[in-house]
Amino acid sequence: MYSRSWKKLVLGVCLVVCLVNIFNVEKVFAKDEKKVILYVPQDDRPISSDQTAQVIRSMGYTVEMPPKDLLGDRDKAGRPEEINRWLVENGGKDKVAVISSDAMIYGSLVASRKHHIPRDLLLRRVKNIEKLHDTHPKMPIYVFSSIMRTPKDGASSGTEEPEYYVKYGKAIANYTKIDNADTSGLNESYQVTLREGVPEAALKDWLSRRRTNLEVNKQLINLVKNNDVVYMATGKDDNAKLSQTHRESNELREYANSLGLKNNRFQVLTGLDEVGLLVLTRAVNELENYKPYVYIKYASGYGGATVPTYSDESIDNTLTSQITAIGGIRTYDLKKADLVMFINTNRSGWTYDANTPVNTLQPRYNTMDFVEDIESFVNAGYHVAVGDIAFANGADNALMKQLQDRDLLDKLYGYAGWNTATNSTGFALGMGIVGNQISQDKRNELLLTRYLDDWVYQANVRQSVNSYLNLLPGSGDYLTIGDTKRPYIEEYGTKLMRSFVSDNLNLFNEAVNVSITMPWNRIFEANFDVSGNKLNETVLKKHLKY
Repeated sequence: MYSRSWKKLVLGVCLVVCLVNIFNVEKVFAKDEKKVILYVPQDDRPISSDQTAQVIRSMGYTVEMPPKDLLGDRDKAGRPEEINRWLVENGGKDKVAVISSDAMIYGSLVASRKHHIPRDLLLRRVKNIEKLHDTHPKMPIYVFSSIMRTPKDGASSGTEEPEYYVKYGKAIANYTKIDNADTSGLNESYQVTLREGVPEAALKDWLSRRRTNLEVNKQLINLVKNNDVVYMATGKDDNAKLSQTHRESNELREYANSLGLKNNRFQVLTGLDEVGLLVLTRAVNELENYKPYVYIKYASGYGGATVPTYSDESIDNTLTSQITAIGGIRTYDLKKADLVMFINTNRSGWTYDANTPVNTLQPRYNTMDFVEDIESFVNAGYHVAVGDIAFANGADNALMKQLQDRDLLDKLYGYAGWNTATNSTGFALGMGIVGNQISQDKRNELLLTRYLDDWVYQANVRQSVNSYLNLLPGSGDYLTIGDTKRPYIEEYGTKLMRSFVSDNLNLFNEAVNVSITMPWNRIFEANFDVSGNKLNETVLKKHLKY
């Protein structure tokens, strides 16, 4: 009798233990499940959308983006109302939203610079973010926005400003310098000349749009104050110390300060196209409860005091702000570092363009010491990322050659050398922080994307493709290739890419089959596919006649 009772007791205890263990296992799995991130990029460029999402997906997160036809491209704005509907329908307590307000309010980054959208409609779209929080109160919302840029002249504006900027851009930029500066030291007639150099209608259009966009940014900052938004970063590109962009950035900082917001809630960042990745990295760091320490090391010379082209501050100030943006801490104690950021700067402090004749394989004054330091840190076990900013719009060929010769290309945790200096440092930082938390194979996938884009295409193939474009019959140029020339350019670019890769990137086996397309119908950027598409020999033979 007692024996049966004892057996029942033992069986009962075992059953309880099993149930507890099952419950605990379920809790462990629930904890390990990655949240879904709803990501609204500023437009459909590869760097804004797919390449940025690729970095976060490498950690195991599901990154969902609105359908491509809702996003803006170079020529047409996206659909803000439908993007908002997509967010409302797909939001939830087990998700996080990282939103470009430019996409959600204007339709895209380019649209934010050209729009004629009524003020009331823009402010209603700001309100949509507040309503999104009301609908999904347990879904953290992160926002990144932009301040309208001030290109130094028409040539620098591309096709991304109102048409009048091509002709009057330099005069407009100079006018805003006077508006920002103490003009007492300037010759009065020179002041008048600058002001009269811009048609009144053009200046009125440009300044009125800026005032409206500035008000939109202030309303977004109010959402941070009211806790509808967890964190907001506002980016500024193509600006200088004496520019309207610089002036407006100061006004936004002062406004946020007046609301008592610290830089863990709101920041103005120098740069723009990298901000999406910085904010995404912050979001996942907060999900992972990870606060990384970052140590910065510069090439000899001006180093951190370098003020790069398209920037209004030293690269050291920019990097410090970017580290804060990802939720990290800058450390001056190497022993604490989760990541060491090596920044490739010119000894002189100048930032050249990647397609200039000085970007050769020949090491410059500080190249060898810089690479030797990288090698030393890698061999010592430090996690190293490289921000390659000696040149704008492409990698430093001498640096890449030395990294290749020393077998370091696949030893890095992050790398970027594209477009502006701040784009590169921000992307390399986000990639390096993520690189700490993923496998070597995943890191190599991310590195390959950057090497193909920044080194192979931007610093080398792009110039040859542009030269070939000018030899083809028909209309089409660097800024607008055109439908007639585009297939030839894509095939020719693919051939050049594969040739360069076979000589320089053979350690990444899949890269030998790379092919490229020009999604924005211009030479400036390309999209890359390594799935092994064959060259179109018919097209090649046809265009090789020219």
